[in-house]
Amino acid sequence: MHDKAVRSEILCFIQNKPANVLTFDSVVDLCCNFYTADEVEQSRLLLTQFQTQHRLPKHKGNEADKKKRTVSDIVKACVDPSVLLPTFYAVDLARLPPVGVEHVDISALLLEVASLRAEVRAMVAIKEELANMHSAVAALNVEADAWPKPGATRAAGPEVAMENSLITAPQVIKKSAAQVVKETIRTGTMAVVNKKTKSVVGNANNGKLRAVAVKKTVHVFVSRLDPTTTADEVKDCVIDAIGNSLAESDNSLLASVTKDTVGCNKLNTKHDTYASFHVSCPITANSAQHLTEILMNSNTWPLGVYVRRYFVNKINHE
Repeated sequence: MHDKAVRSEILCFIQNKPANVLTFDSVVDLCCNFYTADEVEQSRLLLTQFQTQHRLPKHKGNEADKKKRTVSDIVKACVDPSVLLPTFYAVDLARLPPVGVEHVDISALLLEVASLRAEVRAMVAIKEELANMHSAVAALNVEADAWPKPGATRAAGPEVAMENSLITAPQVIKKSAAQVVKETIRTGTMAVVNKKTKSVVGNANNGKLRAVAVKKTVHVFVSRLDPTTTADEVKDCVIDAIGNSLAESDNSLLASVTKDTVGCNKLNTKHDTYASFHVSCPITANSAQHLTEILMNSNTWPLGVYVRRYFVNKINHE
């Protein structure tokens, strides 16, 4: 999405309404019935300035058929997540078509309501389970408090003698409140989530021990380059950006990134009018964040080049 905003009532309507509850055909019909052919053509020309991946041709034929096909192309471009478009806004609210109940996709609303109801039921079930767990733990605590403390003495008597004999039994003395809770959980009467122990990373200066340098690889996707661009040219651009960063900071670990260590693979593109590359830079874990900021900086790349993070499929990569 571009940072700037552009005024266009028809593109504002198309860009926002399909994301709610309108179907594709409903949006096309509303635009064809409300907007004139000149307004549709002006929106097509405006969208062509920002749309580079797919063509928006000027259709031929009768007026109604031509307008419907043009609106269909515009809607497809606006709802395509791979197309980078600015935010369109409307000033003249009278040029926004009214939407009636007949255009609303009821099935989408029903699915949304069903999803919300399922979430509410899940929350109620969790709340009931937590209440049962609290009650069970409270009952165990009360039972543990009622047990006589070791060394306590009471008046002699048949009932006291029997109670003392039960208390001094090895199996009762060794069973604490925590053990009773664990036994209750093991029998399935109560469920808890085991918490993982927190890990730590050492940071003390120790001349006797040395840690292994953890390596990470920063991956980026670079596209919209000239078709004649080579991998060496992309590597040179990365090395120059790292060199400029070294001049401004004291992170000497970035110096380990050289042209020989940088990987640059040219990717297959849908059209031959541009080139795309997968750039990978191995680096120590301490400098991975800094290197990512350099590669994802707009000042690193020429004007118009499209760059985003590249996530490698670990299963296939291994």
